Amino acid sequence: MANRIYIGIIGTDYSFYAPCTEDVQVQAISQFTKIGDFVPTMDSLATMVNTASSGIGGLTSSRMIALKNALDVPIWQRTEPVRIATDLNFFIKTSGYNDVWVPTMTLQSMNILSKQGDQLVTPGLNLKSIGNPGEVLKNSASNMRNDLGNAFQAVIDAKENIPQASAFTSTSKLCSIFIPSVVYVPVAIVENIQITWSKHLSTKGYPLWSKVNVQFTSVLPAIFEDNFLNSDINSTAFAGLL
Repeated sequence: MANRIYIGIIGTDYSFYAPCTEDVQVQAISQFTKIGDFVPTMDSLATMVNTASSGIGGLTSSRMIALKNALDVPIWQRTEPVRIATDLNFFIKTSGYNDVWVPTMTLQSMNILSKQGDQLVTPGLNLKSIGNPGEVLKNSASNMRNDLGNAFQAVIDAKENIPQASAFTSTSKLCSIFIPSVVYVPVAIVENIQITWSKHLSTKGYPLWSKVNVQFTSVLPAIFEDNFLNSDINSTAFAGLL
């Protein structure tokens, strides 16, 4: 049984899913730096002494070598956000508009500028939304997970979900990503996207399928318990969808 990728557009009632027809790549990176980078003067001194060690007593030289080795030890600097790279495939079932065009266009709108009247809406977070992060991230991971579970259940129950125009121009252009047993990202951006459209159209003029190569990136640093242990397949919020 193929896994699924569930996507919810934050700030709208629009949620959808796509089957995993390709392998999913999940990237989590931590960056490390040398202790010596925090005390560059001491690092330079140790390097200089080691270079000139032939003219220094053995005890002093060995201590400086030990100090230099200690200064070269890598320590954690920061953990990057989770990145999910995958191909999403949308196929016509009953409607080229609902099944293919809408979810594909929604994802594309998350990655490029949009217009709301005379205003431009930027991808991801902007100065307006990040100025009030509590409004964007007010739900805990568990609460947002339950909210999205209900939204995704409505998608399944209704068999179709036609968004309003706001789904394509959501103010903050943020989404939530859930891949059962793999990863859960409560707040993500679409960092890059490439779309291949079918050359064949439905009777109403919409493509029969689309293939979306996309990378989702969390707006928060990767946290094991939140992003990975919360992605178990037995989640009560998503149990009815699997």
